[in-house]
Amino acid sequence: MKLKRTTVEVISLLLILLFVYTATSKWIDPPRFTAQLNKQPFGEEFTPWLFWLIPGSEVLLVILLVIPKTRTLGLFGSALLMLIFTVYVGLVTANVFEHVPCTCGGIISQLGWPQHLVMNSIFLALAIWAFIWNRKLPVEQAPTKLASA
Repeated sequence: MKLKRTTVEVISLLLILLFVYTATSKWIDPPRFTAQLNKQPFGEEFTPWLFWLIPGSEVLLVILLVIPKTRTLGLFGSALLMLIFTVYVGLVTANVFEHVPCTCGGIISQLGWPQHLVMNSIFLALAIWAFIWNRKLPVEQAPTKLASA
């Protein structure tokens, strides 16, 4: 049980760091993020929604991951969001869309699409793994250190 608890805790921390970093990098430069969203294949009419929805979802997931009672939901949401991002990057990598800019910031924006696909796939697998293991932990044994940090 200790291995499962520690694994869930480490993966949760990695997801928290990823989502804090990516949400912050998007909202720290609103004009840049808006311009990147406008170049996506979804159409500019979705930009105002996506501007708040993507980083807002990441922040919400951070909150859910930090609170022990909501961690399972946070891990499920993290897996779902990473699945969406992974499918999107997979479609970009397969040239389904014309060239699309990455709406990530900092170091992540320096990755090519194939590297981005690998990174997203790894985080997707980690989120699924932690979700499955966290569901198997008794409530009183669910990781709690993140909430007290």
